Amino acid sequence: MPKQPEFDHGQELPKLQGHAIGVVDSDLACNRLTSALAAGGFNASKQLVFQGEDGIHLVNRMMEGSTWGESSEHFMMQCLIELNQGHSVISVEVEDKNEAAAVAAIASQFGAHSVYHFGLLTDTQLTK
Repeated sequence: MPKQPEFDHGQELPKLQGHAIGVVDSDLACNRLTSALAAGGFNASKQLVFQGEDGIHLVNRMMEGSTWGESSEHFMMQCLIELNQGHSVISVEVEDKNEAAAVAAIASQFGAHSVYHFGLLTDTQLTK
């Protein structure tokens, strides 16, 4: 079953660290991707789907208090642009870069792009 988008209820969000985050351009691809991620071992409790105005507020909140390099900051700003264009941003909780690479491999099959891993010590763009 596809993961539904998050609504902004003022909830606390996880820090960026320990997440693989990517962009999906259509609702259909987003639904298929979240189902495939669950089948691949990344169940719905590890996924966050951001869309629309709520998504913009939530991504901004997720970014609060994080420190990162220029490329990571550029990526997060690009996520906000993508949300403004009606696309979805998916965040998946991962243990390490290997799990992030597995998320990126699954995501690429569904047209997701710009998958980025926010790790313990480094942040890495995994797909274009």
